[in-house]
Amino acid sequence: GSGAEPIIRARRLDGNGGYNLFEGYSDVNAASTFYVSNNGDGYFNQNLLIGTTTAGTGSGDDLTISRSGNMGLTLRSTNSNYCNIYFSDATSGTATYEGYISYNHATDSLEFATVHTERLRIASNGAVAISGNRAQVAPTEYNDITGTNQAGLLIGSSGITDAGIVLRTGASGTGRIYFGDNSGSESARKAGAIEYGHSSNSMRFYTDSTE
Repeated sequence: GSGAEPIIRARRLDGNGGYNLFEGYSDVNAASTFYVSNNGDGYFNQNLLIGTTTAGTGSGDDLTISRSGNMGLTLRSTNSNYCNIYFSDATSGTATYEGYISYNHATDSLEFATVHTERLRIASNGAVAISGNRAQVAPTEYNDITGTNQAGLLIGSSGITDAGIVLRTGASGTGRIYFGDNSGSESARKAGAIEYGHSSNSMRFYTDSTE
């Protein structure tokens, strides 16, 4: 036929798996805009919109999902495996997972990676480990965020020579670190403190809410 009408075509397998099960075309003379292969894979040559006819903004319009009220996306695996989101810039090698976000259901931990290496982990108890080379963190160090004397925040690894934390304010501001408990009172939440006042270039130390 001829013309510019969109069509959907169901194709029959040739016995060698050489045909797609379904193909969609913007018109009879165009290349397919989507197809479902005989192994169940789906391919879309344009943006995919679910529940809407309006694509998302700019570089975030390849997949748009919309509905009224609360909505979301669920990744489900078994209780001993990972759910993953990968960020890739190639079709082979480590570049296929250059960055990723993974939830490990075996340990109930959330992991973040850059340059295909884990850099940050939130443990099941809420403790956070940040490392320049997370893969080199020794088991005894990792136990610091999961053991009896656990740390709420671990920065660094055995593969890093130096580590540090920067608190930056304006020229007249104050940088603070507080030590508190969960008794609920304001003073208990700030029972211990270290302050650096940039306007006077002075360091102050507090115990029991007193300098």
